[in-house]
Amino acid sequence: SGVIKRIGFIPILFITLGDILRTQVLIPRKKDQIYAAIICGNSVVNLVASILLIPVWGIYGAVIGTCLAEAFGLSACMAFCRKHYSVGKMIKEVMPFIMAGCLAVVVVYVMKTGLQLENTWLSLGARAGIFGICYVLICAVHLWKKKPELIQSIIRA
Repeated sequence: SGVIKRIGFIPILFITLGDILRTQVLIPRKKDQIYAAIICGNSVVNLVASILLIPVWGIYGAVIGTCLAEAFGLSACMAFCRKHYSVGKMIKEVMPFIMAGCLAVVVVYVMKTGLQLENTWLSLGARAGIFGICYVLICAVHLWKKKPELIQSIIRA
């Protein structure tokens, strides 16, 4: 069970980076069709990989299939973005959101360790909620500095 949790963590890197690129680069530039095509491609790769790998390796095959699918999606998104946009500019745009996620993870880890929380569903839910609040607040501060009119329009709405 502990091994599965550790291995199951691997796809999170691919999922996170792919989601950041898709939501911070493709969607704001109105590339919804590319976004949808990448998501469909992820689904097909995951389905095929799961059909082939789960009978052989069980839960590990499922994790490998998810990794393959998300790596495919991240690679496809990076290839499209690299072809049409400056990689340096993209990294500069998404780095604050990656850093916000990392900082939120550190806050949750310190909280869990300091409070010696047990691994229960309630504890997991609390940590997920705190992560979300931290991430949103950190991103809001960043956006307030970069685009105060955006935050002001959200507050007025």
